[in-house]
Amino acid sequence: MLGLVKTRPNGSTPWPKGLRLEERPSPNSLEPDEVKIEVLAAGICGTDVGIYNNKDSIRAEMRRAFVDPVIIGHEFAGRVVGAGPKALGFLQAFPEFRNFQPAEILSKLTNDYFASAEMHIPCNRCRACRMGQKHACPNTIIKGIHENGAFTRFLTVPVANLQLFSKKEIPIEIIAFMDALGNAVHTAQEEPLMGKSVAVLGCGVQGLMATAVVRHSGASTIFVTDVSNPGKGLTPEKVEKKRFGMARKFGANFTFDLGLKDGRREMLDTILHETGGDGVDLVFEMSGSYKAYADAFDLVRAGGTVLLLGIPEGETNLNFSDRVIFRGVSVKGIIGRRMFESWETMKDLLKSGLSELFASSGFVSHQLPLSRFEEGFAAMRSGEAFKVLLLPEK
Repeated sequence: MLGLVKTRPNGSTPWPKGLRLEERPSPNSLEPDEVKIEVLAAGICGTDVGIYNNKDSIRAEMRRAFVDPVIIGHEFAGRVVGAGPKALGFLQAFPEFRNFQPAEILSKLTNDYFASAEMHIPCNRCRACRMGQKHACPNTIIKGIHENGAFTRFLTVPVANLQLFSKKEIPIEIIAFMDALGNAVHTAQEEPLMGKSVAVLGCGVQGLMATAVVRHSGASTIFVTDVSNPGKGLTPEKVEKKRFGMARKFGANFTFDLGLKDGRREMLDTILHETGGDGVDLVFEMSGSYKAYADAFDLVRAGGTVLLLGIPEGETNLNFSDRVIFRGVSVKGIIGRRMFESWETMKDLLKSGLSELFASSGFVSHQLPLSRFEEGFAAMRSGEAFKVLLLPEK
């Protein structure tokens, strides 16, 4: 089968930029507790773009990979086509399969359900796992980074990580990026949103999804920022029309381009005016920029909360006494999805109208065969695309 791969980095040789498509062995043998999934569509994530671009933080993580090269990709939708005996026994406990024999369960899975999976595999032994915080497990293995992922035709996952959807429940093109949507949902789960004012910093894919989730969850006022950069092809016109246009479709009340001369002053003045001089209740930092970190603590009200999902490079300075402690500000780092609460919350949000919003807005801008991956990654890197799906070829 064809797989989109990246060489595992090491300390002595250059890490080649980009990705390559090559023949890889199909996973024909299953562990007793695994299922085999045929991938029908897989989403390009910002992490995948970082792997393509040799981002330092991802390079360090991929040194832990158990295979070389690694098939990347961790957002996907497909169908179950194989299952080990323990996996079938596990599924037989589900209410919808309780009256079926193992062979019948597999047939029903293949024909009646779409599938995805939580691609973070926790150790289930550390204190975080035992305290119900599997998303924070320090021993997590990530498929698509440490083990083979979804940019191929077949993959295997532990049955406990399997996510199932009846074929009329959620469209496959939405299921294909639920892994990424789960990051925005997890961020939103950290604080009550009803009636709250929220600043979403960064209007990329994560910022846009967060905007939609926040609006759907009852936030009162949503402020969204981004930064134009003509040198990288992200002109003010593109930010306004493409990114902010989508943000307004998703529920943003105000948008600010901080790349413009007066953009930051306009943001500060507007937010302080709209919040009676207090600042926002919640800040969602989705960009991974330390400049946005500084904005976050300027915008949040005393007693408010800053939620950090974006992954910055390097280090920064922060006056904790002035910015956090004496103002009673809470700061929370967000990683992955709550296992498996975020998936259940996503399902509910999508079935209550969020799926239709994503489908009708053009958020999925490209669906390309896997062989045209360069075109898809170029669209993501240039800002031309929001969500790109790659379709494995038989």
